[in-house]
Amino acid sequence: MKRTLLILFVLCSVLKAQTDYRLDTLMCRYIGPGTVYTRIKASAPWDIYVLRIDLKNPYIKVESIKAKDRYAGRELVSSMAARKSTEGHFALGAVNGDFYDMSNGKTCNIQIENGEIIRTPASKISTIGFSSSNKPMLNFVSYSGNVIASNGVSNRISNVNESRGTDQLILYNSYMGDATGTNSYGTEVLVRPVTAWGANDTVKCVVEKIQNGAGNMQLTPSYAVLSGNGTSASFLSNNLKLGDTVKLYQSVTPGLSKLTQMIGGYPKIVYKGLNYSQQGYFDEGGPDHYANLDPRTGAGFSYDSTYLYLVALDGFENGSAGATLNQLADVMISLGVCNGINLDGGGSTTMYVRGAVVNKPSDGTEREDANSLAIFSSAPTKA
Repeated sequence: MKRTLLILFVLCSVLKAQTDYRLDTLMCRYIGPGTVYTRIKASAPWDIYVLRIDLKNPYIKVESIKAKDRYAGRELVSSMAARKSTEGHFALGAVNGDFYDMSNGKTCNIQIENGEIIRTPASKISTIGFSSSNKPMLNFVSYSGNVIASNGVSNRISNVNESRGTDQLILYNSYMGDATGTNSYGTEVLVRPVTAWGANDTVKCVVEKIQNGAGNMQLTPSYAVLSGNGTSASFLSNNLKLGDTVKLYQSVTPGLSKLTQMIGGYPKIVYKGLNYSQQGYFDEGGPDHYANLDPRTGAGFSYDSTYLYLVALDGFENGSAGATLNQLADVMISLGVCNGINLDGGGSTTMYVRGAVVNKPSDGTEREDANSLAIFSSAPTKA
């Protein structure tokens, strides 16, 4: 117990240093295995909320959550975390995620949730991702995919959960909706995974159903549909049979092996422990609110990749003026972030901790967002 209190004291003390702004720790407490929640008041003035997560802790799991489990959907961060929280899978905390189309809730960049790719990446826009063992990464990424039939013949996957074009093979999953929405000019194959979903890993699937010339095949959670037109339809018809085991390999590069979680952000603002916000702005072409004093959300990890930091900073209120991206980067560096990304801010900025939103959303109430990054504990509860 004394050692735990000493570690907590040192952590809270460090938050007061290493920045031009005075940072006063108002609260610092463990909220679960390897997870510390800290509330900070800064002289700027800012109200800052921080989750520091030990990625080595065996009870901790980092997960992305898609609003309403739909590519096109919006939902409160608190609702996303609460509905995914179950016995043995308890939501310790969460923050809002990627930028998105407010008209439909489609994210601007890739998302992977528990190994299932919801959409493929945007070009040269930053992402933060995690392997099945919680190893983090931050990079621009690209997508490619292949289906390999049991006879060794393969076909390229053109895209995920998007409209099917001429000669294309599209992979659909239940995040698309209840059905693929395709026309009758093609072949569709329902496959059931027999190994865990994940990018940069071979996923084995069994062929459950084949449908020719009908389209709009029904989608089932955790299953996938391979939908082909033209030459890709011929590949499916000629090479896949009921009961066959096929292999899917979806590559997200540069990326980690067994990549299971990923969301986008915009832009990278901390790189190798230095403020990268200005260069990130030029590299990624924005955002246009770079220099505004806005509410902000950020995520980043430590030099040795063993700690994840989730940060929310309030704005548009008397007690907290909001920050520029340059200022957010400085705050994140002071916390111990080596590589960090800016997530959606403004009215979207939300931090959820053990059942409650702890920051003050600038809309006056919590906004429905497109996705979130959440921390879950599998630690046993005391009787």
